[in-house]
Amino acid sequence: MDISTTFSALSVAIDSVRRLRDVNNALSSAELNNLVADLLDSLANVKMDLAEVKSELALKDSRILKLEGELELLNETKYAHEKIFLTGDDDPFCPVCFERDSKLIHLRASIYRKSQGYGCPSCGYFTYNELLLV
Repeated sequence: MDISTTFSALSVAIDSVRRLRDVNNALSSAELNNLVADLLDSLANVKMDLAEVKSELALKDSRILKLEGELELLNETKYAHEKIFLTGDDDPFCPVCFERDSKLIHLRASIYRKSQGYGCPSCGYFTYNELLLV
């Protein structure tokens, strides 16, 4: 049974108890009235608790999807020559940005202190030119 179905069932139960209480008021049975009121309160509490559970499950589902995406991305990457490479992309990515923030930032060919290499436009990481054997 999923959460939405549970909410529907609880709503029906709460409405039924309310109708029962209204019928019971006409009969003036105080003991039955108290029992129905307690049942109604209990069902309302369960409904509120289930709303919290539903919210927590939605957050967990979102986190799971994010982690699955990160894992898939990690499986498609390769570390070589101080650079990150993504399957199907020959241009290198910054290993610092990837490891720190899980961001794929392409490195740019640049010159630093008269040496050719690759620099990151985001974090400033620089690695010297090497043969790119991937």
